[in-house]
Amino acid sequence: MEYYYYTERVPISGTVAQISVLEENRESLSTSATSSWLSNQTDGIRPFTMPLAKHACTALERVPLIRPKITEKFMKKFQQDLVSCRAPADNDLTKYLVERQVEKIDPVFKWLESKFGYKPVVYSSFSGGKQEEGLVTAIEGLLKRTNDCELVAIDAIAVAGAHSLVITIGIFRGRLNTEEAIELIRLGEDLQVESWGLVQGGHDVDIADLTVQVASAAVLEFLQGNDFSSDWTKLVR
Repeated sequence: MEYYYYTERVPISGTVAQISVLEENRESLSTSATSSWLSNQTDGIRPFTMPLAKHACTALERVPLIRPKITEKFMKKFQQDLVSCRAPADNDLTKYLVERQVEKIDPVFKWLESKFGYKPVVYSSFSGGKQEEGLVTAIEGLLKRTNDCELVAIDAIAVAGAHSLVITIGIFRGRLNTEEAIELIRLGEDLQVESWGLVQGGHDVDIADLTVQVASAAVLEFLQGNDFSSDWTKLVR
């Protein structure tokens, strides 16, 4: 079954109309994406208020053409994953950050190890480290087995928002909710805010934008009716 939507009895034109024929043909996804389009009809188009429509159009038009490049980009970034970069433990300026990283991130590493059989390597260099080949292969296999909407959702979080595939996988597998994910993403910044205060028009705007990036991608996945595959053996095989 296909779902079509009309504005004053006129079909919505352009790529938004194609939202109705996403491969899953999910009515809820079509309705949500189209609603964001309709809400922009009065005051003009504001793309930043239409994340679901943006993700759906990207999944339809761009991902099928550049899937290998997207996966390659992810795997290059994985060696510099945000949660693997740990502050120096022997520095008085960063010791509180290290304590918080251990408290918040290590449980996610243990969970990931229970699923993949490998625990991410941590390092203190911004240039990154070298993750175990088994973990790299498993992550790459997972990415290659996603559908186009899943890959768009991963991209929205892992690149635009979190800079972390570990956090992204945690969201889609149900280990992290959006609030917990945002807390991990902003661990260092929030510690600075606690010490020096929040900058109005700066930190608050960043938090709002990050929330939109993470939540909209998670909603996109939810509206497809997917659980980012409950069978991990198929994803990492």
